[in-house]
Amino acid sequence: MSDSGIRIGLVDTPVDGQLIKAPTSNWAYDHNASLIAHQGDPNLFWRTGEYFRPPPYFDNGTLLLVADRIFAHPFILPRGMTFDRMAISVTIEDAGKSAVLGLYNEGANLYPGTLLVKAGEVSVNGVAIVAATFSQALSKGVVYWLALSSEGGPTVRNSFAQVPLMGIQTAVFQGRNQVWRATHVYDSDLPDPFPGGGSLVASSSAPGVAMRLLSLD
Repeated sequence: MSDSGIRIGLVDTPVDGQLIKAPTSNWAYDHNASLIAHQGDPNLFWRTGEYFRPPPYFDNGTLLLVADRIFAHPFILPRGMTFDRMAISVTIEDAGKSAVLGLYNEGANLYPGTLLVKAGEVSVNGVAIVAATFSQALSKGVVYWLALSSEGGPTVRNSFAQVPLMGIQTAVFQGRNQVWRATHVYDSDLPDPFPGGGSLVASSSAPGVAMRLLSLD
């Protein structure tokens, strides 16, 4: 049997007319790439029905919010996903007050741009995890911005960046810039686009907004 016949018998039919050295054909390359993409990266496996602050964020403590400010911090998903809740955890309430949650698209140079979705308004009137219901499919490798605007001054769980996506704090030449903060007079809505002239603030100053995963797309 010819060399080409032996090799063809060992693997599935190669593509692009490559009948010899099939293991190095496009078929083998694509098959291996598929295995790496769907089995080799643990970041691709997220449990549906749970809340996430997409990497590289984790809980760090609490943050006292100030009225009439809007926050936005970035995240990039490792694969396409659909989310159906957006929530914050209120640890000290502000009676009769609310906050509004949403998502922004990327603008320029890691600054939030146009409003993608207003998830909804939540009450910060009691100590609880409060969530707004929405449904939004998000794409892998795209920068999105989790946003929160507060009417009052509740205390909420915050989040902390492990990776300095937006550089270090130049004033002290240490720490991490994590979140954009801008002025926005609260009106139960979110501005579109995100207000200009925002300030970069430190990791400890980021409200811990989380989203619930509906499906892996």
